[in-house]
Amino acid sequence: MADIRHDFSLTRIERLDLIDEGFMENIWEGLKKKAIKTLKEEGVLEEDIILNRSIDMRYEGQSFEINIKAPWGSKALKQILEEEFRQEHKKVYGYASNDPIEVVNFRVLAIGKTKGIKIREIGEGRLEDALIGKRMAFFEGNFFEVPIYKRERLSRGNIIRGPAIIEQYDSTTVLNPEERPKELIREDIKSGLIHRHSLPSQRGL
Repeated sequence: MADIRHDFSLTRIERLDLIDEGFMENIWEGLKKKAIKTLKEEGVLEEDIILNRSIDMRYEGQSFEINIKAPWGSKALKQILEEEFRQEHKKVYGYASNDPIEVVNFRVLAIGKTKGIKIREIGEGRLEDALIGKRMAFFEGNFFEVPIYKRERLSRGNIIRGPAIIEQYDSTTVLNPEERPKELIREDIKSGLIHRHSLPSQRGL
């Protein structure tokens, strides 16, 4: 199984010589917390999380950036970034100058080692426990009040009738209104697949 990877970023365009180093650290710290929270929610143990930070930089007035690594805990960080940027710019574009430098995007790459993932046991929970709200949605020329379910709370064997929406942190699954009302949807959480099952005909439905 491949490792899990997520990129987190925040755009803040500032002159490198004017921005406060503590302010920069706070931005990265916020991205770091978000990254750890996301991977832990996916079942990755904290000791199996690798975080690499970097920053996109450019000369003032340029429209293209160069990504520069920013090791955690670096002292004299701004000086290190300036030197690394000028060296990398010369390597890529053949020259370096003393023009002012801008920081543009703060980045954290989060890697979750899959060997540490805990597979959540999937019980026989109630579908209502996964319901987080309802909202109006437009399908086939009509508005429907649609239930919204949180994927992580669904259990194996839950039956969901479309229209419905299943949300998780990185994607949304939309179940359209069924042409045949007897045809229901079962969400198989462990595989992440949606299977359609035609139930036996029941009069009066």
